[in-house]
Amino acid sequence: MGIAVTNSLALDTRRAGEDSIAIRRDGATPYQKLNYSTVKQKKALTPVIPIIFYHGKKTWHEKPFSDYFPESDDVLHEFMPHFDYLLLDTAKHSGSEFQALSDVELQMGLMMMKHIANPNSLLNQLNNIFFNMEKLLETEQGNHYFETIVMYLVHNTDLTTETLVEKMSA
Repeated sequence: MGIAVTNSLALDTRRAGEDSIAIRRDGATPYQKLNYSTVKQKKALTPVIPIIFYHGKKTWHEKPFSDYFPESDDVLHEFMPHFDYLLLDTAKHSGSEFQALSDVELQMGLMMMKHIANPNSLLNQLNNIFFNMEKLLETEQGNHYFETIVMYLVHNTDLTTETLVEKMSA
């Protein structure tokens, strides 16, 4: 008998600088699902493993999460979160590694992040990024995710909607 695992991918359009971490409340995160009704019904909590999908230009310098908080006095220190995270730097992985993933949303998101900073590479990879789009669009959630991916593309590149539609139709 294993532990149930839930995954979620939230694309943040901000670009974090070196040694910074964006903590945000997002309805797509598994932690949000651990709401009052779970506790009230005395259900077992689902473990959450923090994973940072990094696609910045600078090298990520891993450090404990608690180091991201400014110096605090001893009284507050015991309330600071102390946990580790997994780091996946998209620059250190090939596109074929991402395409081999069974989760289509994760596959597309990681491919998108890998190529977002290089418009030529992105245009050349669009067919690979959207390879499993038919499977994605079979569900309402998939349609919503596709809209999110397109907004991410439009807001984080200088590519026009027309160029994207033309390339995706080819």
